[in-house]
Amino acid sequence: MIKNTIKEYRELDQAELRQKIDKMQQEFRTAKETVRLGKEKNHASLKFLKREIARAETVLTAQENK
Repeated sequence: MIKNTIKEYRELDQAELRQKIDKMQQEFRTAKETVRLGKEKNHASLKFLKREIARAETVLTAQENK
């Protein structure tokens, strides 16, 4: 999990950004399942992924509204 900046998200076009969001959402679902099953105890990773998804979705919404 690498933190991306808003600037990096803005440099992507809408299709690339949607792909990145889908990938992060899949990663979030996988991480949530591993935490739920007790395989991983790091709950902070879920919070991190949720925030990254929100950042990317915010940039995507701004691009669509231009």
